[in-house]
Amino acid sequence: WSNARPQDFDLTTLGGGKSSGWPSFLGASIVLGNIHQFYQSNIAGKTNLSAIMNGPDFILFNDEAHNSPAEEYTATLQLIEKKVLLRIDTTATPDRADGRAPDSDMIYEYDVNDALADGLYL
Repeated sequence: WSNARPQDFDLTTLGGGKSSGWPSFLGASIVLGNIHQFYQSNIAGKTNLSAIMNGPDFILFNDEAHNSPAEEYTATLQLIEKKVLLRIDTTATPDRADGRAPDSDMIYEYDVNDALADGLYL
């Protein structure tokens, strides 16, 4: 990996007019999608889920992880966990209004006060 260059990777996205399932995954080294694109409650989600479950093991970068307590989100994560080599969860809102926490451990926190103290302004 030390010699890898950006042009060595092929990125495909799910949605946005792109086809789902294997046609959009073939040849891609990076697949960008949202968890709802793998839900079993719709045909496209089932197709996408089947594609990743029948493909190679993968690393999951799970953004918006504060939503993981939701029923279908949790069910999908449980289905794919046997294919996941490493799961990294990220969220900008770890504290949910209902008090439920993501099903992962927080290893680093950087809040607005930290950003302001570091001189980062929007």
